[in-house]
Amino acid sequence: MATQLNYQAASYIAGENLSNAVHKFVVLQSDGTVKSSSSAGAYAEGILENAPESGEAAAVSYLGVTKVWVDAAYSVGQRLMVQDGVLGFTGGRGTDSASNPAITRAIMLEASTAANQVVRVRLVDGVAGLTGVQGTTGLRGLTGLTGLTGAQGATGGLGVTGAQGLTGAQGVTGLAG
Repeated sequence: MATQLNYQAASYIAGENLSNAVHKFVVLQSDGTVKSSSSAGAYAEGILENAPESGEAAAVSYLGVTKVWVDAAYSVGQRLMVQDGVLGFTGGRGTDSASNPAITRAIMLEASTAANQVVRVRLVDGVAGLTGVQGTTGLRGLTGLTGLTGAQGATGGLGVTGAQGLTGAQGVTGLAG
């Protein structure tokens, strides 16, 4: 049984019936509501912590340690993103983010032995552990970037704080704040 520790959550309005989506990733919509993911490459706002129906308040954890459903057996340390799918049992589970590390939203703190298990994870922002970042412009408000390598041509990095371990940063300009 997965245990749950501290997390920070925000309140949104459920844009659809999410009563069967507790501990699954949800995606922020342009109208400010949250829904289960149904499109490739969606960036998860966080993990749903309650079971709202459409129009009700949805508590979404966005930082800290919580629980999430996964789609396969994974090891401790596995990076996860939201699984694309339709609302239902498969939509919103955590899946391997190796194919798209920029939208990583969680790191597993305990192993799963099969699909459809709830495991403890630490929520992260999708920029954790990126390598080979080239031609990035307009980075604003990024904090706690560690282990970035090969950052070439980054410009306009306003409000970048806590950038540790930058190596090979060629042509980095405009880092203020």
